[in-house]
Amino acid sequence: MESITIEKRPRIQSCNVFISTRNPIESHKMKLSLKNNLIGLKLFNNLFDIDLESLIIIPESLSSLNVSDKYVSFRLQSSPVDSTVGTFSTEVIDSQKIEREIVTEKSDIQLPPKNTQLSLVCSCCKNILSKSDIIFKRVLPLPSDDCDPSQWFCCSHTGDDFNITTLLQPRDNDFFYGSHYSILSRNIFLDKYKIFGEDIVCNRCLTVLGSCHLENHGDAIKFWNSSLQFTLKSSPSVYCNETNPWIDFRAAFLHCINDDIFNTEINFLAVEQNRQYLLIIKPVEKNLCLLTESLTSKLTKITLVKKFVTKVLYRYEKLQCPVKNNSDVRICRISVKSMIAGIDNLIISSRRIPPIYRKVEVNYHVGYIQ
Repeated sequence: MESITIEKRPRIQSCNVFISTRNPIESHKMKLSLKNNLIGLKLFNNLFDIDLESLIIIPESLSSLNVSDKYVSFRLQSSPVDSTVGTFSTEVIDSQKIEREIVTEKSDIQLPPKNTQLSLVCSCCKNILSKSDIIFKRVLPLPSDDCDPSQWFCCSHTGDDFNITTLLQPRDNDFFYGSHYSILSRNIFLDKYKIFGEDIVCNRCLTVLGSCHLENHGDAIKFWNSSLQFTLKSSPSVYCNETNPWIDFRAAFLHCINDDIFNTEINFLAVEQNRQYLLIIKPVEKNLCLLTESLTSKLTKITLVKKFVTKVLYRYEKLQCPVKNNSDVRICRISVKSMIAGIDNLIISSRRIPPIYRKVEVNYHVGYIQ
């Protein structure tokens, strides 16, 4: 047994079951038995019991059974665990239950403390990039890219007071941050990085740290969260904000889908060495309940864990021309490392789905993002 994936949809009382194995399956050698809270599967002379726990299925509702290569897939109707489902008491929405089930944007960024002396370093080689006497007095989140500047204040501003570039250009003691990046003043850095085109590169390990091509931020520079760490003067050997490119990608994705519900497509754009790469993602189903195999499962007794994911369609391509703006498309710029990490995780999630359901439309694949 390689993986078990159950898409649980309690509102329509239905679930799709995808089971993958390490070796090809012969349909005449496979046996499937169903109980209300158990799926029994006999493969390669081994009997696997999948404990459904919180999911109650209707065995007689089995449909769309398909056995192909290394995959078994079928559909089942489910019964509500709560006996009140379908009665008048469930017509009133429980706000607490909704809040528990909605995927929210959780920041994995460890922000630098205010009024504390620290240094900024390259997360790859620990090259000290900044001056040693940096103290951030303001650590502030940046407004959304789609936010109207006229809504930033409770009263009207005109002239120089309302210059967007001036407002968003960080001072030497400012740390402005977004979902997966930070905007900082050039004045706080030593001559420890080089600029190649739009790329900011560490002069020791040649890792791309960020970008110097910014709109509305003046002469500031952008660093990807996963490329930058900080050390406090009181503990210089301890490196804070140990994140990675996948966390950056996930944070950018959650920010996009939670920030604007009207966009039907997200274009993740990565530019490095004057080459453009595009990852197109179309959210299909938000807050989908997914049951997958537990890491603590025994050899033949398999337990499931519940997680909430976003089901998406995705496609990768190299760009030959600039991305065109569209009202239905959200453009989000990320690092090449984050794009690679995002694609790798999407491909891994796609392997849970049988090939007959994995590819849709033209060159789009189905995947999950948690």
